[in-house]
Amino acid sequence: MIDETVTRRLVAILAADMVDYSRHMHKDEDATVAAWHRARREVIDPTITRHTGRIVKHTGDGFLAEFSTIAGAVRCALEMQADFSERKMQGEQGLSAEFRMGINLGDIVVDSDDIHGDGVNIAARLESLAEPGGICISGDVFRQIRNKLDLGYRSLGEKQIKNIAEPVVAWLIAPPGKPGYKPAEFHTANDPNIFVSRDKKKASKEQSVDLSGEISPRKRLAASLLLVILGLFGGHRYYLGRKKSAVLMTITVGGAGLWFLYDLITMLIGGDMRDKEGRLVRKWV
Repeated sequence: MIDETVTRRLVAILAADMVDYSRHMHKDEDATVAAWHRARREVIDPTITRHTGRIVKHTGDGFLAEFSTIAGAVRCALEMQADFSERKMQGEQGLSAEFRMGINLGDIVVDSDDIHGDGVNIAARLESLAEPGGICISGDVFRQIRNKLDLGYRSLGEKQIKNIAEPVVAWLIAPPGKPGYKPAEFHTANDPNIFVSRDKKKASKEQSVDLSGEISPRKRLAASLLLVILGLFGGHRYYLGRKKSAVLMTITVGGAGLWFLYDLITMLIGGDMRDKEGRLVRKWV
C-alpha cells in the first residue's frame, strides 16, 4: 500500500553547514551551541520565512530548507550570508558563526518530516564546495537566475558526485560583504569569460608561453654552448632546469664522460633532449 503522505515536487533546495563546527565544539561547546542557536533565532529562521521558504530540518551544525522559487532561495542565501558577514565584521559578541551554503534545483520525495532524492544529495555536495561565507549553486540554478539576479559568478566546471551518474556543473556566487575575496575571479552573467574555469584559465596561460613545444632558438644556442663548454659538469642541464641530473653529472664528471657523450648525441644530433617543462631542444643537424 502506498503511503499517501509521500509526495514528489520540484523545489529549490538550500543546504548549509557551519564552518569548523567540530573544531569550535572541541574548543568551547557552550559558546558554539549558543552561537548556533542565536544564528537560527536571529538570522536563519526569520530570513527563510521572509523568503517564503520552509526549514525541513536542522542537522546539528546546519540546516536543510526548501523554496518554491529558485530566485527566492538564492536571495535568501545572499541575505543570510550578508547578515553573518556584517555581524562578524562588527565583532558582535556571541555570534561568530560562519556558513557554507549550496543550492540546487531538484525533484524530491517529501514525507511527513523530511525530503529525499538526488537533488538533496547534490545540494549537500555543492555546499561542501562553497568557500566559508560563500554560496555554491548548480548549473540548473545558474541558468535560471543568470539573467534575473545581477551577481558575480565563477565557474568550477563539472564535479563528480558520489552515487550520481552524471557530473554536476558547479558555480560560485560572489560572497556578499565578505572581505578578502578577489572580485576579478568573478564575472557578470554577460561576460564571455564566465564559462572559463580557473583551472582552464591557468592551463591556457601555461600553453600560451610556448605553443610550439620547443624552446626558443636563443635558449637552444645557449644550452648547446653550455653542453660543449661545461657539458662534463652538467652545465647545460642546469640551464634547462634539470637540476637533479645536473648535480649527478657534476659529481661523476659526466658519468666518466659517457653521460656527456650521450647528451651530446641526444641534444645536438637526435633532438630528443627536453627541458624542465618538457619542451624539446630541437636538433641542429
